[in-house]
Amino acid sequence: MKILYLSSEARPFIASGGLADVAGSLPNALCALGHDCRVVLPLYSDIKPEWREKMTFLCNFNVALAWRNQYCGVYTITHNGVTYYLLDNEYYFKRNGLYGYYDDHERFAFFSRAAVELISITNWMWLESSLQN
Repeated sequence: MKILYLSSEARPFIASGGLADVAGSLPNALCALGHDCRVVLPLYSDIKPEWREKMTFLCNFNVALAWRNQYCGVYTITHNGVTYYLLDNEYYFKRNGLYGYYDDHERFAFFSRAAVELISITNWMWLESSLQN
């Protein structure tokens, strides 16, 4: 089964509480069961340099959000057998802390739309079925 797990935080990259614990451990467990589970996270400025240095730039695209298009860079890293995609947009994620901003609704609407776009851009959803035909 293919599972794309979206989370606003996940250990070991960025954490503020219990959500990061679950988002860091559940994908590991699913991959151990033989599933292709990948995780999408925002690329916050608070992610430590030692993680950033291990990331690879994958691609970039524009995300339609309200009346404008917003840049989205995609970085990837594999940790404990799980592929992570980190979505970069300095306007939304180059801030101290994860939450509590006046535009959190817009920030995470961007994140959600970008994650949906990522599926088609990486062609991930279709790879398994096209190999079976």
